[in-house]
Amino acid sequence: MSSTENKTEATAPKHRVIVADDDPSVQRAIEWILRRSCEIVLKVAPADLVEAATALQPDVVITDAMMPAFFGSQAIHRLDAPGPFAVVLISEEPHACRQWIEHGARCVVHTMDLDSDLATAVEAAANGSIFISRRAFAPYGESKGH
Repeated sequence: MSSTENKTEATAPKHRVIVADDDPSVQRAIEWILRRSCEIVLKVAPADLVEAATALQPDVVITDAMMPAFFGSQAIHRLDAPGPFAVVLISEEPHACRQWIEHGARCVVHTMDLDSDLATAVEAAANGSIFISRRAFAPYGESKGH
């Protein structure tokens, strides 16, 4: 890598991201995956997401689509009022992908595609684009074993 490339990479602004997941190990994994391309401004419990996003004004919010007593679609609707924020949902339910996009998620990443697709999804969301990982858009049942 040339010194010019190093300087460009070092000066490129990082997207500010809030991560909401009920599993701290998933929060840590997301932070690790995005460590070079994003600034994780906060990792929060789902119940604190809307308040945190309103206060911190991140570029992107990442949240699990299905958590006990809290669904990603609820987060999207509640975030739309103070935001709108670019939302990346993490889902294990490929048949729900279209529903998440219709509810306002910019991007949907299947849990099994986090390593390969999360950084791309965050970049797309921050730029107003839509991104759907391959497994997230597979017809119901097709994603297993691929």
